[in-house]
Amino acid sequence: FLYRNQPAENSGKWTNAYLIAGGVAVGISSAEFGACINDSIYGGWVQSIAADGGQKKINSTPSIFVNGKELDRNTQIYDAAAFAAAIEQG
Repeated sequence: FLYRNQPAENSGKWTNAYLIAGGVAVGISSAEFGACINDSIYGGWVQSIAADGGQKKINSTPSIFVNGKELDRNTQIYDAAAFAAAIEQG
């Protein structure tokens, strides 16, 4: 859902209500899910991961590393054979 409905960068579309509606769209309708988002239960974890990624110069999604080496998203990630080869060579 998230990638298929990706808004423009920094558009402000990722509101709590939008994320909760996305959960409902994929079958998550529990009150606990909405509360988790509204209470920012994992907000600290997200900030920590974002800060760590920034320190490591990771600035795009997807970013995939195998044994510390970043795979080339233009040639290795979206081609199944090239992805498999990169993983095997690891």
